[in-house]
Amino acid sequence: MPQQFSNSTVRYVPTEAEQEEAVRLVMYAEHNANFAAEILVCAAAERLPEARSAVDYLLLSTDAWQDGRYEQSLRLAYAGIFLTPKNPRILACLELRLGTLFADLANEERALELAEGQILEAQNIDKTFSLPLIFEGDVLFDNEDFDEAEALYQRAAQLNPADPLSLSSLGYLYLEQDRLTDAEQAFRKAQQLQPTLPIVHLHMATLLQRQKKWDEAVRELQAAIEHQPENPHHYRVLADLFVDMGRRDEADQYYEKALSLNEKA
Repeated sequence: MPQQFSNSTVRYVPTEAEQEEAVRLVMYAEHNANFAAEILVCAAAERLPEARSAVDYLLLSTDAWQDGRYEQSLRLAYAGIFLTPKNPRILACLELRLGTLFADLANEERALELAEGQILEAQNIDKTFSLPLIFEGDVLFDNEDFDEAEALYQRAAQLNPADPLSLSSLGYLYLEQDRLTDAEQAFRKAQQLQPTLPIVHLHMATLLQRQKKWDEAVRELQAAIEHQPENPHHYRVLADLFVDMGRRDEADQYYEKALSLNEKA
């Protein structure tokens, strides 16, 4: 839906459904190897800069971030914020993108402070949004502040009980602390909420390997491949597992598949 301004610039105005879908795409972007091919992302890329909405800039900034084009992602996120979107969740997502970018570019304490500042800003903009809590928990997790990270993941899960991402993050934290029972409970709940999320299958496979449940670990990795067959990482992890199990012929097949997918990328 285009909007005509007095300066003759036509800027696209996304529908409510498109805004909701954009937020969903951004939330799961890390787990979507086909993000750049999504309809909304392609449409945003095709528009002229002066015709893009804040939602367009959010999607394009996220695409650039996924591709490691951090400076471009930064410029696109700022462009979206400059448009002052009325939807607080879109604005919160843009602020979060800045936060993740500052964290990714961080090589000094000041950069991490900036990242945390943007994440807190996102929380203030939309207090009912669980993603800022997860992102802040991730920053604390990376700094080995596990107790604070756990508290934030739990708050995120309480805020949005239907979202598996907070449970996946919580389970991974427990896994790193060797709290295997707690980790398994978190992963099982996440799988009940969204059985197709590959990252949970990967984490679950790691847990099962530690429990020496090799065949179950294989099934979890096969599920990750089924739900995201274009991701070479899943094939490499399964190949590594087959090596550990002494099944070298099967391992070689999956290594070859991973190499083939890398060459196509």
